Amino acid sequence: MKNVLKLVTKTRIVLLIVVTVLCNACDKNDEPRCLGVDCLPPATQTGANAFGFLLDGKPFYANGGVTCFYQLVNEEYYFFCRT
Repeated sequence: MKNVLKLVTKTRIVLLIVVTVLCNACDKNDEPRCLGVDCLPPATQTGANAFGFLLDGKPFYANGGVTCFYQLVNEEYYFFCRT
């Protein structure tokens, strides 16, 4: 009987810890800091190597380390970018 009581007590303690961690992990302020075009890097004419666009309304940007180029494939030009 004492073993069962100890097991129940340990289970309650573990359950209490799990519930406490899960409740504290929630953040009600999950709103993005910026929306749409506001999240993109500013347009430049200086070759600042800043690149960004919206994909399904979500911003994608990469500052630095972006390589973009045109390529002729089957007599059509394609624009590629990779980070």
